[in-house]
Amino acid sequence: MDSLATNIPQLLLMIAIGCLVVIIIIIAFVGMRARDLEHRMDIVANERRGLSTTATNLTGAKTEQSELIKKIVDSLNLRSHIGIGKAKPLLISAGFRGMQAEITFMFARLACCILFFVLTLFYIFFVGMWDIPRIMAVVIALFAGFAGLWAPHVWVQNLVQKRQVEIKKAWPDCLDLMLICVDAGMSVEQAFRRVADEIGPQSVALAEEFALSTAELSYLPNRRMAYDNLGKRIGLEIARNLGLALIQAEKYGTPVGNTLRVLAQESRDMRIMEAERKAAALAVKLTIPAMIFFFLPIFVIIFVPVVIQALDQGLI
Repeated sequence: MDSLATNIPQLLLMIAIGCLVVIIIIIAFVGMRARDLEHRMDIVANERRGLSTTATNLTGAKTEQSELIKKIVDSLNLRSHIGIGKAKPLLISAGFRGMQAEITFMFARLACCILFFVLTLFYIFFVGMWDIPRIMAVVIALFAGFAGLWAPHVWVQNLVQKRQVEIKKAWPDCLDLMLICVDAGMSVEQAFRRVADEIGPQSVALAEEFALSTAELSYLPNRRMAYDNLGKRIGLEIARNLGLALIQAEKYGTPVGNTLRVLAQESRDMRIMEAERKAAALAVKLTIPAMIFFFLPIFVIIFVPVVIQALDQGLI
């Protein structure tokens, strides 16, 4: 009891430090993400107006940047040391676009690295729960700093996966809406704009991507670039297939409605096959829980009375 009472302040300090780390990480990334559909649509509208004058910047929404973070990134030359080349497509797939997202991402990696390193040293030397040499403590802190350096990258990857799952769920309905619009006589640009307006309650991410594609179709000199950018931003094969199908339809003059009808049917078939695959794997996944929560209690009920009786009779 005395040792438990002694460790309670240390445990509370650990919990407080963990909460502080989470809050700092959330604050570091909150500037990169739009909060709702209306704000995202405003960003898309601003980007569309910007495309008319600056056709070279086609991928991101322009928002105000923090001057302090920008100065830190520029003064430390984080672009060359940390690098943004491989992470840039990942940020775009996660919905983070523009120079502000890149600067915030680099600053977050640096901040998490330093924060994890300092907190680990503080925990080892001041909390005093580990009795280890100082060199080993520094090595552990370095590993923690390396983990902090990659923590924002892992977080963004997780966001990309969640975003792609959301888009996959809404994709068949999106193609059906496009098909209805095209069969009604709308052009591809009008169909994209209509889908962006209607698919928002089901998938904000998909509505944002189609709104950006609408802007690109209006101002890019080559429509193929807009279709390719849609697949690159989403990062899914189904989006790339849509872009290729629209490019082929415009190149060879085939009806866009037939192309969309085939893609919609294939998308629904793929979703059914995915559901069947998960259902087939369910029996295997339930084997271990069944052994733990079903067979184990049965063995306990059967053999425990026998063991107790044998103990009473002195047989064991």
